[in-house]
Amino acid sequence: MATIIIKKTTGGVTYQRNGGEIISLFGTPDQLQTQGSKVILRENGNDLDFVASDTITINDVSFTGTAAQIADKLRDEVFFLEDDGTGGTPETTSSILGKIGDGSTIDPDYLPGFPFSGAQFEIEAGTGLFRFKDSYLIALIQANSGGSSNVAPTVNSGTDQNLASGTTSTTLTATASDSDGTIASYAWTRVSGPNTPTIASPSAATTNVTGMVAGTYVFRCTVTDNAGGTKTDDISVTIASASAVTSKFVDVGLTSGTTTFNGQVFEADTYASGGSTYTDAGAVTGTSYQDAYKSVRFATSNAITHSFPSILNGNYTVHIHYRSFNTNANGVNVTINGTAVDTNLNVYGTAGAANKALIRSHNVVVSNGQITILHTVVFDQVNIAAIEIVAQGTASKLA
Repeated sequence: MATIIIKKTTGGVTYQRNGGEIISLFGTPDQLQTQGSKVILRENGNDLDFVASDTITINDVSFTGTAAQIADKLRDEVFFLEDDGTGGTPETTSSILGKIGDGSTIDPDYLPGFPFSGAQFEIEAGTGLFRFKDSYLIALIQANSGGSSNVAPTVNSGTDQNLASGTTSTTLTATASDSDGTIASYAWTRVSGPNTPTIASPSAATTNVTGMVAGTYVFRCTVTDNAGGTKTDDISVTIASASAVTSKFVDVGLTSGTTTFNGQVFEADTYASGGSTYTDAGAVTGTSYQDAYKSVRFATSNAITHSFPSILNGNYTVHIHYRSFNTNANGVNVTINGTAVDTNLNVYGTAGAANKALIRSHNVVVSNGQITILHTVVFDQVNIAAIEIVAQGTASKLA
C-alpha cells in the first residue's frame, strides 16, 4: 500500500510516492483512465499507476473512493475541467477559478473564445493547460450570461445589381432578423470598388449610395443584435462602362473593314487568337447568306479563342456559324466563359453534308463584362464563319 500525494501548484502539478522524489507534471496527462481498481496516470513520459486502496492526497485533502472516483477527482481538480455528469447546476466562474488553484484569473467574457481541440475546449491559465467538454462549456456560458446563449442574427443585403452605363447612384436594402432577440443596429460599408461613393444612411436598413462611377462595387451590411451577436452579407453592384455593348456581329473570316448581311453590319474579327483565315468561293448550302460562310477562321490541331470585352452584364444568346468544308468527320470542344457548351462537336456530321452552314446557339449569362469563346480541336479541324452576340432569345441574322 502506497502513499500518493498529487498537488496542483503555481508551478504545475506534482506527484510524490511514499515520500520519494517529487515529480513535476506539465500540461495535461497523456493518459488518465482506470482498469479495475488501478488508476493509470501517464504524463510527459512518466508512468504513475496506483490503486484505489493506496492512501491518496489530492490538493492537500485526503481522498478515498473507487478508481473511477479518484480519476474523476483528478480530472476535476488537477488536470481537467469537466462536467461530472450529475446534471447539476453549472459551476460559477468563481468556483472554476478556485479549481484552477494557481491564482490565475479568467475573464468570463472570453469564455466563448476558447480554442477547440478534438472533442474538448482548452484554456491556458498560468502554467497549466485545462480542458473541458463542449457540453460543459455551453452550460458555463449560459451560467455566465444569465442562463441562455445568444443566437447570431441573419442578414441579406439583397440581389446583386447590374446597372446601365452612366448610372451614378443606387439604393441598398438589407433584411435582417434575430431568432432570440432584436436587431440593434445596421452598418453599411464599402468593401471594394473603383472609387469611394457616399453612403447616405450607413446605419439604416435602407440607404442611398451616390457618387458612383463605372465598375464593380462590393458593399457589406453588418447587423448586430441586442446581445452583441453580429452577421454580415455582401452585395455586388456593377455599373457598365460607357463603351459596354449589348450585341456583337463579327465576320470571323474578315480581317478588316465590314460586311453587311441581311441588313446587319458585321465587323472584322479583331477578337481572335489562334488559327488562320481562309477563303473558299465555292457554293455553301443550308443558308440564304452564302457569302457569310465563304471566309472562315480555321484550326486543325490547336485552339481558337475569341475574347469579347465590354459586354454589358446580362443574358445573351451566342450564335456561332460553322462551315463543313469536307466529308471528314471532325470533333471540337467549345466553351463559353469556361462552361462547356459543345463536346466533341462533329460539324460535318451535324450539318449532314460538306460545304454546308451550321448554326449552334447557346444562352450565356454575363456577369463580368466579357464573353470568351474557346474552340479546341479534338480531331481534324474546325471552321468558324461568324459569331453573333445578341439579347437572349433573339434570332440569328443569318438564319
